[in-house]
Amino acid sequence: MALATVATSICGIVYFSTALAFFLSALYVKFRDITYIWEVGLQAAFYATPILYPLTYVGEQYRQYFFLNPMTQIIQDARYMLVTPDAINVWQIAPLWFGLIPIAIVAISVVLSSIYFKSQARLFAENI
Repeated sequence: MALATVATSICGIVYFSTALAFFLSALYVKFRDITYIWEVGLQAAFYATPILYPLTYVGEQYRQYFFLNPMTQIIQDARYMLVTPDAINVWQIAPLWFGLIPIAIVAISVVLSSIYFKSQARLFAENI
């Protein structure tokens, strides 16, 4: 359980952050103001992910919806490994198909961001 949790978390955060980096870097070349929009979006995502607060503070009827955010499971896995084994896992509170949604979001973001990056890469010199 522990090794699988660590491997899933590391792969998830690496793939998701790489997808965001590809997408935002290609977008930044064309639209310089994306920095300010990204700062606001990143701050909203920070509070939407249970980083500063444990997921037990959220009502039981809303907990499973927090796991639609791919970073929530990664943070919960890190909390499980480093802080307490009482951390809530998506597999404990939701059916199997619901736990696959964040994995699908990461996979789709990797595919779409790489397609967008490749389509915009030939225009980088003209847009700078």
